[in-house]
Amino acid sequence: MSTPHGELAAVTEDDRVLQIGEAARLLGVHVETLRRWDAAGTLAAHRSPTKQRYYLVREVEQHRAEREARRFAAAAVA
Repeated sequence: MSTPHGELAAVTEDDRVLQIGEAARLLGVHVETLRRWDAAGTLAAHRSPTKQRYYLVREVEQHRAEREARRFAAAAVA
């Protein structure tokens, strides 16, 4: 990872990235769902210089945890 001065910075586990298919598999959804979520702002993708979507692992894991918490809360109410 480059800094503004061009040297490489340390990459942490939180900085790992996933391609759209990898993120979709981790979340258990189709890649088209991720594209819709990106357009809606539900789970925003980052873009490479070539405009390909990628996702930070920590953001995908956070989104997955939030979805599970909502599901658990909904099941508790039902």
